[in-house]
Amino acid sequence: MNIALIKPSEENKAKFIEMLDEWKHDIETNHTNPSPRRIFRS
Repeated sequence: MNIALIKPSEENKAKFIEMLDEWKHDIETNHTNPSPRRIFRS
C-alpha cells in the first residue's frame, strides 16, 4: 500500500490539527503504535 501525505486545505486545517493532537495524546497516554513518527517531528 502506498501512502502519500497531502497538505490540508485551509478549510480543513483546524480538523487536521485536532486529529494530530488526539493521535499524539493517544500515543503518549495508551502507548499505542507511534507510526508514522515523522508527522510529529519539528
